[in-house]
Amino acid sequence: MIAEWINEELCNWARWCHSGPQPIPFPPDHCRSIEYRWIEPSDLYKEAPPPRQPSPNRQRAEIVHRVYLERLTDRERQAIKVRYVWRDPKPWKHMRVGQAAYEAALITVARMVGEAFRESQASRCA
Repeated sequence: MIAEWINEELCNWARWCHSGPQPIPFPPDHCRSIEYRWIEPSDLYKEAPPPRQPSPNRQRAEIVHRVYLERLTDRERQAIKVRYVWRDPKPWKHMRVGQAAYEAALITVARMVGEAFRESQASRCA
């Protein structure tokens, strides 16, 4: 469906979206409600946390973001936002469109992102 390298670029863009400043200056491990007073039970029997995601590559994420802002329709924007940024398991239901329409929007996004990276590569070589 989507080439692996384009999927990686979209995942990098989503990590970049999540890495920005929060609207309220709370540390990322601090609850933003009164529940911050809750003390977590002992973690003696918990599994190890999953490995951390790699830091986003800002330059490559900005290429994807330019495509997002300048080339995509509202439906295509919503498709990649729901799939990559929000990580919804059934994004087409959130968008209130059929699965085929959702997948068509993702294919269009992948094609445009691929074209943008080819253009940026060509401009660097020229």
